[in-house]
Amino acid sequence: MLFCKLNELSNESDVEQKFLLPILTSAQPRGLGYATSDFHTKSSIKKIEIDKGKSKKLYFPDYIIVNGGLPLIILEAKSPGEDLGEALREARLYATEINAQFAHDVNPCAKIIVTNGTELISADWDSSSPINHLSFSEIDVTLSKYVDFVNEFSKVNILQISEKILK
Repeated sequence: MLFCKLNELSNESDVEQKFLLPILTSAQPRGLGYATSDFHTKSSIKKIEIDKGKSKKLYFPDYIIVNGGLPLIILEAKSPGEDLGEALREARLYATEINAQFAHDVNPCAKIIVTNGTELISADWDSSSPINHLSFSEIDVTLSKYVDFVNEFSKVNILQISEKILK
């Protein structure tokens, strides 16, 4: 058990606070190494209209990693058992709308992380194919799948992306 027990995750708030937040804020190699000042929460995130037609709705994710004013990662928590495919789709649509506010070929909001506590999926903003797909039991610093996820999404690595854009 790295952050919590699976049976402690019974709703979206549990997943957000007991699972996703510790992954974000724990130091490497245990977590991604972000400070709470490195991300915005729901209360400060702009709602954006996503999708088309009857599916159109206002959406905002649980967290956005930000550096130098650039939104870099969209993070979405869902209740255990909830469909992560739909969560990934909505987060990607949100990232698309955010990136559209920047100059052509400047897409700072490049990464997505979604979880329902039993699974964690990460992807690029412009692809539905996961970079990482981890089960709860694979959130373990001794497993290469988790180490790869931490290395890809760590504060150190993601801030390098923003520094390139800011230059």
